[in-house]
Amino acid sequence: MSYANCFVCQKHQGDVPIPGGIIYEDDLACVSHSIIPEGENTTYLGIFFVEPKRHAAGWAELTEAEAQRVGLLIQRVSHALQVSEGAEHIYTFTFGHHVDHLHV
Repeated sequence: MSYANCFVCQKHQGDVPIPGGIIYEDDLACVSHSIIPEGENTTYLGIFFVEPKRHAAGWAELTEAEAQRVGLLIQRVSHALQVSEGAEHIYTFTFGHHVDHLHV
C-alpha cells in the first residue's frame, strides 16, 4: 500500500479532519481522537488512536524507539483517562486488518 493511499498517513498529513484535532504529536508518534465514521454524526467519547508517524503495518515493523514511544503514549493516555474521567477500565486493541498501518 502506498503512503498516498493510506488513511492513517493521510490523517497525519492533515488531509483527513480529526474531531478535536491532534492531542499529541512528535517526530515518532501521534495521539488523536477517533474520527467520525462516514454517514455518522458522532463518535464514541473516550476512543483515542495512538499511531506511529512512520508507515508501519504492525508491531514487528516498528523500530525500538517507535515501540517505546507508542507504549509510553498508551500508558499516558490511559492514565489521563483514569484521572480526568474516572475510567475504571482501559482497553487497548491493535487495529490494522483493513488499514496497513498500525494504530492502537
